[in-house]
Amino acid sequence: MTHKQILKIFLFRFSFIFIFLLFPSTIKANAWTVEDGGLEIVTSYLRSDNIYRLLDKPEIDKSNQTLKTINLEYGLNNHVALIFKHINQETQSPEASFLSTLNHLGLKFDISFINPGLMPSFIFKPNQREKVASLSIQRMNKGFKQNQIEIFSVNGDKQERITGFKLDESSNSFSLEVADKFLYENFNVVPSIGYGKDFFGDKIWSREDIQLAFENKKFRYGLRSDFFSDSFSNYREINRKFFISIVKENRVSITFSIGQTNWKFSPAKANTYEIQFKFVNS
Repeated sequence: MTHKQILKIFLFRFSFIFIFLLFPSTIKANAWTVEDGGLEIVTSYLRSDNIYRLLDKPEIDKSNQTLKTINLEYGLNNHVALIFKHINQETQSPEASFLSTLNHLGLKFDISFINPGLMPSFIFKPNQREKVASLSIQRMNKGFKQNQIEIFSVNGDKQERITGFKLDESSNSFSLEVADKFLYENFNVVPSIGYGKDFFGDKIWSREDIQLAFENKKFRYGLRSDFFSDSFSNYREINRKFFISIVKENRVSITFSIGQTNWKFSPAKANTYEIQFKFVNS
């Protein structure tokens, strides 16, 4: 596989995987909207190893990726929230390095009235149930930078040269999120689905997600499994994570996650580690 092909895959991947990674690993999916005057701040640091395994290229197999994010959501009223997200993603391999950024500003609307429920309630018979949905409209500015090491020979001596590539892109898009939360004493089941599309482009993504968690006033722990795909680059990703959260008064939490990423078209796997801080003022 040539460097141009690798670059093409990453350009496509970064355009979509950014959106997917914005979803927090806590018990609530992205379908919930903060209340009037409420403020939610989520910051996270994620690290993945061997992220290039899906390319089946041994010489760049040992590559690492770090992801730093900050998500802000402020409730303008009980049905509309202002959202801002920033992502910085760095990928290092023996042959090249990649830096990607995303700034995301928009509005999020509570449209829970459209959600009929993702699963029949008689299957689980919960003590309590929350059916929510949201529609987000946003402006996204994406940046991508590649530095590649080229080795060449001058009079028999090997020398290195760093070449670069830079790309900036802006787009307007919308995303729809639907979630269904089943509560049983201290145990929760939360299936959710998402769909997004550029207003004036061909980029379409979707995801399916389910979370199983035990929680009390001080701790949450459980499992999250999700499937992400986009039709534009034909990218398919499956993630499974175990997480534990330390919670204080339902306002502040720290979440630690560990899991694996699989690709539908490849037997390869990558390990992921994440720490997340969340503050809620409602």
